[in-house]
Amino acid sequence: MEQGSHITIYRARWVVPVSSPPIEDGAVCTYEDAIVEVGPAHEIASRYSGRQVELEGCTIVPGLVNAHSHLELSALKWRMEPTGSFTTWVRNLMRAREAVRPSDAMNSAIEALEEMYETGIAALHDVGNSWFLSGILASFRKNDTPMPPVLGFSVLEIISPLERERQNISAMLAHEDSRQGPGQEIRRSFSAHAGFTVAPGTIRDIKGWTRERALPFSIHAAESPEEIEFFARGSGPIAELLRERGHWPLDWSSLGPTPVTHLDALGVLDPHTILVHCVHLDRRDMEIIRSQGAWACLCPRSNTFIGVGEPAVAQLFSSEIKICIGTDSLASNDRLSMWHEMKALSSMAPAVDPARMMAAATISGAEALGMEGILGSLERGKLTKMALVKGSPQEGRELYDWLVHAPAAGEVEVEPLP
Repeated sequence: MEQGSHITIYRARWVVPVSSPPIEDGAVCTYEDAIVEVGPAHEIASRYSGRQVELEGCTIVPGLVNAHSHLELSALKWRMEPTGSFTTWVRNLMRAREAVRPSDAMNSAIEALEEMYETGIAALHDVGNSWFLSGILASFRKNDTPMPPVLGFSVLEIISPLERERQNISAMLAHEDSRQGPGQEIRRSFSAHAGFTVAPGTIRDIKGWTRERALPFSIHAAESPEEIEFFARGSGPIAELLRERGHWPLDWSSLGPTPVTHLDALGVLDPHTILVHCVHLDRRDMEIIRSQGAWACLCPRSNTFIGVGEPAVAQLFSSEIKICIGTDSLASNDRLSMWHEMKALSSMAPAVDPARMMAAATISGAEALGMEGILGSLERGKLTKMALVKGSPQEGRELYDWLVHAPAAGEVEVEPLP
């Protein structure tokens, strides 16, 4: 490497690698788009010369990873109201979506993506009923406008409750094979919506497609009491909703008394599976998730808005289950901020070390998406996807607590770096 050529040294009051202890008066040395070294500022300065960026009184952290979002619902911000019932919220969502013009949906999604990036999100797993994130990327290219340099996945979420529809889904999966390309900023993939809206054989097929490509597979699981009732008794509000939509009676039977046991019986739980929400888990469910190495993706502010309850945050963090965090959508949240999700989780489990909350929003999220080799921590060889928090606590021992609470409280600003 030629000294001084394309080298940038970012120096800050605190550098938080996440994968190693925080560094007071630290520096991150980068070369083009990769991190060269992280360490005390005086050591970095003695080894490298290049452009110096002094960030006095600031804190550098890794770019955040939003493991579950729905950008296509961004136009529904402020159009939805809490109901206390998951199925009532779903009915309201379907009606509200019908009133949104495609142009408004796209413009709102672009604004939401830009806001995500401006608050330090570097990667996301965006799920929708269309290739929305891929469409956003194409829109930026068409208008010759730089897209926020986020990485991740545009995921087509399959809703197909009947087994007899399986052949059509399989044909779609096979067709998408030819459209995958290397080096894309946003990769396309598939997910199953939930165990009650996707037939067992189709869930297996979607998981098989992602498994062959070592891609993350996400599915909503154990989000509401209605979902638990459906799997336990095959009745209740979800059964009524399926009947209204013309999907009843189902041509399959549940393979387990809970959403998690159902998915486990299908053989789709493994370290590349992300179970989204995980609000209503029993002890057996938790043990299955832990033993299979699957991920629990927590979206606490969405759960609060819809009124489905709170996840057992403290128990999940103490259970050795792998945890990542998502924002869900603006149909069930007022902002797509990982900082606010961390703060919400911390308020639900104040005894959990805030450093673990920060890890769930960074390195764990990157691992859940299979991107831990390039994102999630500040280490040699990883991409320069960093966030700048404009401020720092007085004492180092308060650092993680400050990071989890101050940005969400609006006490400090956050922006992407570089």
